[in-house]
Amino acid sequence: MKETSETKVTTETSTQESKVFNTICPVSSEEADPEITHVVEGKTYAVCCKSCLKKFKADPQKYISKLSEDGKSLKKKTN
Repeated sequence: MKETSETKVTTETSTQESKVFNTICPVSSEEADPEITHVVEGKTYAVCCKSCLKKFKADPQKYISKLSEDGKSLKKKTN
């Protein structure tokens, strides 16, 4: 049985279809593909590929926490 939560390839637009938050993949730090998305707590996040999508879905908070506030870069690591 395949789970079809809120992950989808974006092909339609609607008022609830929120704009993708990030432009960088929080998993790989490559440019995110706005067609490969997953919705977490009402916010749409994009990743660069299906492999990263699988990792993102497994632990979304781990990857969301890496994104900057504007979603255009990753946070700098502090040691």
